[in-house]
Amino acid sequence: LRPKLPWQFNAEAAGREDVISARATYVVDVFPLEDAMSDPNTPDSLWLRLLWLVIIAAMMSVAQTLVSLLTLVQLIIMATNKRQPNAEIAAFGKRLGLWLAHAARFQTAATDDKPWPWAPLG
Repeated sequence: LRPKLPWQFNAEAAGREDVISARATYVVDVFPLEDAMSDPNTPDSLWLRLLWLVIIAAMMSVAQTLVSLLTLVQLIIMATNKRQPNAEIAAFGKRLGLWLAHAARFQTAATDDKPWPWAPLG
């Protein structure tokens, strides 16, 4: 429920203040998700959280596959480069690990803060 807004009904223009004052001053919110998505401090409904869990689980699966591929690439680079790792792959792996940790905290309800792309990476 939310209060009626001034443009929803103009009691003075209708000239029926006595009838209007007896009516309820609240209307049912037809779009509750719109308000929840506009305010980052509003907790999600259980169904919306389930949707986020499924989306983030798919993203985590892609991220874990990417970690496996990067591990193989880094191993090949180290084998051919005198055991020196590629710094960019190592830095990306670190950021990806931080994202996976943040995603796992959201998945297990340790936090309500969604990971990237809904929040800054890192």
